[in-house]
Amino acid sequence: MRFSQLLCVLWWALIGLPDAMGQSLGPTVLVGTVTNGRTQAPVAYASVSILHTTIGTVSNDEGVFRLQVAGHVADTVVVQALGYAARKQPLSVALLATPLVFSLQPQATELPDVRVTGLSPTALLSQAVRRTRADMASPLLLKTYYREFVTRDGRFTKFADAMIDYYLEANPRRPANPLVQAQVLQSRVGEAPAQGKGVGTALLPKPLDVTMAGNYYDIMHSSPFLDSTAFHFYVYRFQVLGADKESNEATEYVVTCTPRTRAERHLRQATIHIAPRTFHIRRIESEVPLALQPYNYSVTMGMMSASITTYYKRLEYREVNGRVYPAFVRMEWEWRVVPLSKQPTYYNFSSEMVVTELAAVPAPIPSAHRYKGPLYRRGTKYSHPYWLENNALPATKAEEKAIQELSTSVPR
Repeated sequence: MRFSQLLCVLWWALIGLPDAMGQSLGPTVLVGTVTNGRTQAPVAYASVSILHTTIGTVSNDEGVFRLQVAGHVADTVVVQALGYAARKQPLSVALLATPLVFSLQPQATELPDVRVTGLSPTALLSQAVRRTRADMASPLLLKTYYREFVTRDGRFTKFADAMIDYYLEANPRRPANPLVQAQVLQSRVGEAPAQGKGVGTALLPKPLDVTMAGNYYDIMHSSPFLDSTAFHFYVYRFQVLGADKESNEATEYVVTCTPRTRAERHLRQATIHIAPRTFHIRRIESEVPLALQPYNYSVTMGMMSASITTYYKRLEYREVNGRVYPAFVRMEWEWRVVPLSKQPTYYNFSSEMVVTELAAVPAPIPSAHRYKGPLYRRGTKYSHPYWLENNALPATKAEEKAIQELSTSVPR
């Protein structure tokens, strides 16, 4: 073989080496949309992650997601959503070249009996809570993207977002009170100019403390349907979602909790997804059913009254090396404020936190860098558009427009 031919062979071998060995090809962003395979409608808050890693994100209300991967073409992306069969797709250079559409097929098969592996729904739920708590990683440093939106009668009036580090550590003696420390690395805040005196704002809750999202390190936080002492307030039933083609086993057990009391603390209907082999809780969705919304929290002050009309919460947990960690939190609720002899005003609050990565060597956040309080008090402090990087939850078109308009405002 001539020397020139040998150089050509070595050149092509080196080009193919990363693909053959799954080595890193550098930072790459996978952009796509998750849709319903039957209706083609977007699937909101679908989980998109790289198999066997801590890399993941979720889709927005329009089903759009951005996932930054390390470029290992031998890896597999997994797309999952409540009520759909999970989809697995091997990564490749071609796959990363253009925006993708991941079509998920609805799949929920009810079991004929209320027993799975010999357990009743309440026994399965008790075991899942116990195992998930026991296997929660600790200590843990989550690098996250966090944001909040506020609307008044359907119009955006406030927004705040930030890159936040959360240091979490379990308290063995008091599992419901984990150590939560937050460090706001960069943030931006926008608020529309005040109109009048702000009807009924004295009755509204203050902006959320950024540490609140970290409290969901404990799955029992504000979740009475997971409390075994409160099981008698709910009716429980089983479902099984799909079957894995390789193992022919159920991909998830699902427990649906329906309240049968009008007590305020027990109004939420919940759906809990449980991994069959590990009994780890993967996902929790809870909301107040329409029939029970009149019994939501309400308060009266002077000649004004305010009540919560809707409430929704979604939690996701991922697993790596047998340990569990919180990966996504979404909270949303709407307040109806009614001044005397005037039309009601509706305020909607929403907040989301998505984990962009885990720190390799977690350490407590130095006291000088810890932050407590709402982002609105912090103001705008950022140097580059980080919300378009990492695995931040993409803004919808309406949210992006509101962010641009409100970014020119100065918080009160």
